[in-house]
Amino acid sequence: MTTTFQKLIIALVVILNATLLFANNNPENTNTAVLTNTSVEVYAAENSQLISVTESDKNMRFVAKTTIAFIQLVNQDSEIEFQMPIGSDIVNLGLENFTSGNYEIKLLHEGSDEFSTTYLTIK
Repeated sequence: MTTTFQKLIIALVVILNATLLFANNNPENTNTAVLTNTSVEVYAAENSQLISVTESDKNMRFVAKTTIAFIQLVNQDSEIEFQMPIGSDIVNLGLENFTSGNYEIKLLHEGSDEFSTTYLTIK
């Protein structure tokens, strides 16, 4: 009787550990696809203040709900490609100077102390 009970406990522990391991290695993607085409993919995080994102002729146009005070563009190696003050709810970003890869576009909105992040993949 004890052996059967021990086997049951071991089986439950194994199942619980496997479930926890799966949950930790497969985080739920909470980013929302904003734009996907043959040249770029743009995903916005939950805290995004973006209203629209468009792309044409290697130019991206970001329109936000509130005034963007500052922008940072970070490459896939976590290096800042550029940063600058904006002072507008519209940002135009030329893509011709960027190589293919993954980038984070971090926008600091007026009145906020946290960046909202948008993820950009240039194909």
